[in-house]
Amino acid sequence: MTNYWPVVIKNNVTVCVQKNLASLSTYVLLEQEDWFESEISFVRKFIQPEMNVFDIGANHGVYGLSIAKLLNKGKVWAFEPTSSPSNMLEKSIELNCFNNVVLVKAGLSDADKKVEISISANSELNSLHKISEKKEEVQLLSLDKFIQDNKIQEEISFVKLDAEGEEEFVIQGGHKFFNEQSPLVMFEIKNELELNFRLIDLFKDLGYQVYRLNPEINVLVEYCQENFDDGFLLNLFACKNDTRNSLISRNLLATPDAIQKEKVLIKNKNRERKNDELIDHDWIDFFKDFQYGQILIESWKKNIESKLVLDGYLLGVKYAVMGYKSDCAAKKIAFFESALYQIEDIAKYPSGANLFVWLSRIHLLNILGDRSRAIALAQDLGNYIYKKKPEDIGVDWPFFLPELEQMAYQPKGSVSAWLAYVVFEFFESNKSFSGYFSKESNSNLIDFLIKNPNITLNCERAILIKGILMKKNIVVNVDHRIFTDSINQKLWSNILGKS
Repeated sequence: MTNYWPVVIKNNVTVCVQKNLASLSTYVLLEQEDWFESEISFVRKFIQPEMNVFDIGANHGVYGLSIAKLLNKGKVWAFEPTSSPSNMLEKSIELNCFNNVVLVKAGLSDADKKVEISISANSELNSLHKISEKKEEVQLLSLDKFIQDNKIQEEISFVKLDAEGEEEFVIQGGHKFFNEQSPLVMFEIKNELELNFRLIDLFKDLGYQVYRLNPEINVLVEYCQENFDDGFLLNLFACKNDTRNSLISRNLLATPDAIQKEKVLIKNKNRERKNDELIDHDWIDFFKDFQYGQILIESWKKNIESKLVLDGYLLGVKYAVMGYKSDCAAKKIAFFESALYQIEDIAKYPSGANLFVWLSRIHLLNILGDRSRAIALAQDLGNYIYKKKPEDIGVDWPFFLPELEQMAYQPKGSVSAWLAYVVFEFFESNKSFSGYFSKESNSNLIDFLIKNPNITLNCERAILIKGILMKKNIVVNVDHRIFTDSINQKLWSNILGKS
């Protein structure tokens, strides 16, 4: 009998966690089969086999282990000071047979020292400064001294910095490293409810520029706190010019100047557009890659040819399609921003007050990182669709679904049931980082999701684990797909008493 659960996440990486659903890491990894931060997808795309990495504040090692899976010649140094998560990480390294991960059972700070740390029931929330009855003495190291003492000669390409509020001290203790090397740094900007803008200043003083992620399309753009305010922002990225240029060449980053240049080209081309250009079907064939598009595309084409769809809306949809078709990061962002501008402009007028405009707005807001607005719109739109009779829901205009992943869904049942499902699923799964952080959902909404023929395994898994944590009487048939289609089917059999 082991004292851990080996949870399998994306790319067949095993992460050992406590056998307790009240533990944050356990809950999230079983719920989502990955970590809840969208940045982890970008990191997987950024990492190359020869890279070397510092995972500072490794915790259970979701980032460090995911990175190690992608490495060949590269290596990960994973720093974790507290015993419970570091012991779990040690076991994970063993189970994954990773000989390219060096576990350092210490934290980082401005100097070598031993300190007492307050231990939370959730290791993700351990802190040097919080008051708690449970404490643990841990070793802290200066990064510069650690590099010197261990004769680390490798160039470090990526640093994940999540030190639970101690990031400033880590930078001070690694001043030489951050000054002399040029890694891409992902750092936690939100400490509890506050954004730590001091960290941005520290990195800028060292010659780094700061960026935020546009999720789904995995492109970094410059972070400007005056122009971007999303309550879901947790992490930012920082890098020097040489690393920035490398990211640009890999289409993982777009600068403001490059985006603006592309937007001017788009605007100029639109001025030259002929009236019948939107009837050209080449761009709309993009939707043939998705099952709902295959079903609806011929009727869309007829409506476009008959001028039943607003040109302004069509132009916005076309821009979004061009964004997906573009390889260049700056061009991609320029098209998506132009699409959002076009569609939001249409939404100001009575003719734009329809569900197609709202669906496409939600999609674009989500892509461009404005999750708060996307969720608010999804809640309103879901309630609107839910109250409509099936025969009153038309699908006359081309449209996007809230998330790119949802566009691959196969519609089942009535159009209204399908659309209501995808909108409510987006709202329910994105209103918080995880069901762990949210209050119990509206029972009518959960009942609607469960009974809807379109429900996905991801959604069922989230509802199940929330119900278990809330001590609901959960009854799951032995032939349920969670026991056959889940990558953690054995664990679910254990948890639900079916083994």
